[in-house]
Amino acid sequence: MNMNDRVSVRLTEAGRRTWHKYTDGHNFGLDGSGVLRTQFWTLANAFGPMLYNGAIEMPFVDNVLELEAHTVWAVKFSNYEPAEVASLHASRASAEAEVARLNAKGKTTMWCAEAMVVEP
Repeated sequence: MNMNDRVSVRLTEAGRRTWHKYTDGHNFGLDGSGVLRTQFWTLANAFGPMLYNGAIEMPFVDNVLELEAHTVWAVKFSNYEPAEVASLHASRASAEAEVARLNAKGKTTMWCAEAMVVEP
């Protein structure tokens, strides 16, 4: 998991109060049903002081934090059907460099974008 990955949580009343204070009343990323979507580092920064062993007020309903799907770049061997994944990359540039490296070694490869859901 990357600290910049997007997460979503459903806030409790205590969580809503904390987020309201953290955002100076602007409530960025919070929808009408109480679901907050933001980057993980922002969530940790805003709610970290509330998260400790024995805490009375929890900011998230049922203590559930969901990682949202993000795009990864897969380098695949294109001479197989279905194409076998050789490696996964966080950026297109990294995937393209890997394709160039493998193709220089005589391997037939390609890159493609794939949505990957990270399971907790």
